[in-house]
Amino acid sequence: LEAMAAGVPVVATAVGGIPEIAADGTAELVAPGDDAALAAAIERLLDDRDLAATQARAARERVLGRYTAAANARATLDLYERLLESRR
Repeated sequence: LEAMAAGVPVVATAVGGIPEIAADGTAELVAPGDDAALAAAIERLLDDRDLAATQARAARERVLGRYTAAANARATLDLYERLLESRR
């Protein structure tokens, strides 16, 4: 999240919740343990500055839209309101 929020290109392994967070063209995801894929993803972003910039922008927008304190507070409030409404 930190790199995405900073607006820099991201290369990460597709484990845990990372594919959900770094979705929709926001990062280069590779299989864990695949050194060749990791190197290729890094080279791809170094060689294609437009792709790197596009992904970095998309990643920043995604983080600012979904993972800020305000977004988390809204989601929590929405959950509480739905729970209260279901009890009425």
